[in-house]
Amino acid sequence: MKTIPSLICLLLLAPVMNLEAGPRSSANYNVPTDTVDSGGAPGASVNYQHIGSAGLIAGLSTAAPSLELKHGYIAQLDLAPVQVLTAVSRKTHGAVGAFDVNLSLSGMAGVECRAAGAGGSHQVVVTFASSVSADGISVISRDGLAGASTSVSGAVVTINLTAVANAQTLGLTLLQVNNGSSTADISIPMAVLLGDTNGNGTVSSSDIGQVKSQSGLAVSAANFRTDVNVSGTISASDIGQVKAQSGTALP
Repeated sequence: MKTIPSLICLLLLAPVMNLEAGPRSSANYNVPTDTVDSGGAPGASVNYQHIGSAGLIAGLSTAAPSLELKHGYIAQLDLAPVQVLTAVSRKTHGAVGAFDVNLSLSGMAGVECRAAGAGGSHQVVVTFASSVSADGISVISRDGLAGASTSVSGAVVTINLTAVANAQTLGLTLLQVNNGSSTADISIPMAVLLGDTNGNGTVSSSDIGQVKSQSGLAVSAANFRTDVNVSGTISASDIGQVKAQSGTALP
């Protein structure tokens, strides 16, 4: 599948006796009325902006009535890009519910500090500005063993990761994401470091202290990272797990 360019030319034809191009629409655009001169009135829709006519054109029809003169114009369409609203690593903390670690699409990768599920599993949820389709996913991992599958529901793409080893930064790329008017590959870096509750790329005494300070408190949006075993409680087992990882760091 080829990427659709952001600017395309559209040839619109109208009968010679009517110099206005008639209404037309598709899933991705709608132009209720147009003019044919070089200063055609701007129009807009959810997926594109009609900047104006690029100029009057004319030609002969090949269908009946054969050789009838047709007039129209060339317009430019500015197609809406594929836009990511959020990308998160999601885990359920027992009966308390799910909490998300934000994954930045640029700059330093977001750090998932919580324990992997069975088989080294993690889940990433990507939300787009509009409904999309995707042709799969590419995963780059330190040992080459990490795998992934995807599912799409409207504007949300869920990535289920398996065999993810600790202390690495994954390179996730959603392939050929299409929103109906544009197509793009979407790259999402994700760091995995068990026990790095403050997200600085190393596990140290500061992380241990952070978990100790939250021990016994209810898990919430403010402290869920300290529930590293995702049990739904912050306790001595979380402290012990972070202590066991002390000294590990991202490459």
